Amino acid sequence: MSSLIGIGVGQLFRGARRGQAMVAGFGAALTLVGFLRRRAKAQRRLLYARTLKDGESLTVRLRRGAVSAGDDSRAG
Repeated sequence: MSSLIGIGVGQLFRGARRGQAMVAGFGAALTLVGFLRRRAKAQRRLLYARTLKDGESLTVRLRRGAVSAGDDSRAG
């Protein structure tokens, strides 16, 4: 379980048990943020990974029109 989700669920139940609506609402918000962050993290994919040795270099060439449907246009 993600730390945000765990903390959020704990705060949610603690606030509900003690009758503190603000604490319960804060816990619900933390839980929601934790779930959304976990979902966003699951969609990321590593396309290529390699450890370079001293003196090695890596050249990445992109050709116009060679873009897949899953590309993230924010990268740059």
